[in-house]
Amino acid sequence: MKYFGSSGIRGVYGDDLTPDLARRVGYALDAYGTVVLGGDFRESTAAVESALVSGLLEAGVDVHYAGRVSTPTLAYAARNADVGVMVTASHNPPEYNGIKLWNPDGSGFSVEQMESVEDKIDSPQFRAAGKGNLTIYTDAVTDHIEAIEERVGELSISVAVDCGGGATLTITPALLADMGARVLSLNAHPDPLFTCRPSEPSPENLSLLRCAMSGGGFDLGIAHDGDGDRMVAFTRRGRFMGGDALLCLFASHFGFRRIAAPVDTSLMVAEFAEVVYTRVGDVFVSQEVKKGIPFGGEQSGTYIFGDFRYTPDGVYAAALLAQIAMEVDLDEFAASLPQFHTVRRSFSYHPDKRDEFVRRIEKLAASYGNPVTVDGWRVDMDDAWFLIRFSGTEPKIRVTVEARDVKRAESLMGEIGGALT
Repeated sequence: MKYFGSSGIRGVYGDDLTPDLARRVGYALDAYGTVVLGGDFRESTAAVESALVSGLLEAGVDVHYAGRVSTPTLAYAARNADVGVMVTASHNPPEYNGIKLWNPDGSGFSVEQMESVEDKIDSPQFRAAGKGNLTIYTDAVTDHIEAIEERVGELSISVAVDCGGGATLTITPALLADMGARVLSLNAHPDPLFTCRPSEPSPENLSLLRCAMSGGGFDLGIAHDGDGDRMVAFTRRGRFMGGDALLCLFASHFGFRRIAAPVDTSLMVAEFAEVVYTRVGDVFVSQEVKKGIPFGGEQSGTYIFGDFRYTPDGVYAAALLAQIAMEVDLDEFAASLPQFHTVRRSFSYHPDKRDEFVRRIEKLAASYGNPVTVDGWRVDMDDAWFLIRFSGTEPKIRVTVEARDVKRAESLMGEIGGALT
């Protein structure tokens, strides 16, 4: 697709994402009568929102403006509209921004829906319904909080929450405190440039939260990315729990026997549930959950609970994790997880020789087993797996190898690299 990737439209503001493009996206949503619109705290968000509103109103769409909210909050608010529009670049650096579109059931726009919007972006055709109306939607955060509290119940736990200067500062600390938790809020001020820490909640970016947990005063540490679709955690003793570990925990605790997850998911998850592999991207995980799989998520820290919404909801997941932490020793659980070693490499190729490399990869993958080809080539073995994918942005082949033994991982990567060079 020309504009959309797996997570909506995203790029550097002023280069890849311009006010003109945002306005044309608004035009292209003319088939939807009502839109709920919100955004994160990035510097460019207000400009993108203004351009979107201009296009939407000109196309005759009524806009309910929710203001600065988390992505899952906006997606929850979409239940009262024909479509939800979130302005965010999620975990990307501050110079990026994006536009993500949500259905009323909380799922992201499908590939078919995104293609339909793209067709209209360059050739807008309006339904000629006159000017749309703009109103303020004041209850988005309150509604999201009430929905989560109704499902999770009361908490008796102490939690440190690192909002990373992002949109969850509007909801997660207040939600957990209202549910009864003792909450320490970290980086809970709007930080459009992410000067407090980078937006991605990776272990190396969470030194402040790690320090807070090392003091021993909290039962749980929670961290979000810039828009709140992601959530990772620290145990009471300071052990980091990323997306793969939390997928295992949720599957184990709630008894999910089948889960949906992308092809780059750790083999450890398969020891807790049957994994239905999807393309990389929460949109594709959500589509599988909608088909009847109760739960899905990504190693990046997104989780979709089908009995709630089809949205990667880091806020809801945080509340559930706090509930679980009152019943389960997370340190013991994390220590019991099987250990795997991951190696990643990229190999350049000439674009004119892509077809040759496809044939080479197909032959290589088949020599190791029966590959899963929903997104590249993934081959699972008894003690390891590997994934080979073409980059969508540059002439490179991405290879991920995971094995129980680091020597096995390095050896397998060497074999694959030798076949690709």
